[in-house]
Amino acid sequence: MILGAIVITVILIKSKEHTGRNILLTLIATSVCIFACSLIGISSYFSGAPSPLFEPSISSIEGTYFIKDPTLKDLYEEGYPLLKFSESFIKLNRDKTIEVQNMPDLIVNEINPYRIFWSGRGAWGLEFDSSNKEWVIVFDFTNNKNEKINTYLWMYGRKSPFVLYSIIGDPDSYKWIMYYKE
Repeated sequence: MILGAIVITVILIKSKEHTGRNILLTLIATSVCIFACSLIGISSYFSGAPSPLFEPSISSIEGTYFIKDPTLKDLYEEGYPLLKFSESFIKLNRDKTIEVQNMPDLIVNEINPYRIFWSGRGAWGLEFDSSNKEWVIVFDFTNNKNEKINTYLWMYGRKSPFVLYSIIGDPDSYKWIMYYKE
């Protein structure tokens, strides 16, 4: 449709006859081109959770992210001990090291979580999930039980400060574990 409208517009513009009909057809074809191109441009903006369009810089990602309400309430309803806002965080350092404090095991073990929190240190990285067209923060750390943990959190937001999140159970339940940058 777009290509056809562009071809018609070019033909009509190059036409030596500038009749009222050709001008009207040119305006219609040009309007269709502009409308179709704008739909393509904004469709990615409205589909799914907004993720950065381009690779974010390390400086825009680094920082400390905390779990807040309603996530704390959702975790409590899932059977986790009640935490205060400042007790659960992820610290992403510029050198790509990570410190995790009280991360719910539900992020890694969604099907049979033990309803416990993990803490530890490790490394993080940034990857693009081409199937969902979203950026994710991947991290590997050793938890307080000396177990290797590999997981990821999605990035929400077009620009910094980003929110890091994971979906709890059914995506249609709208229950997310959300970490907010402070």
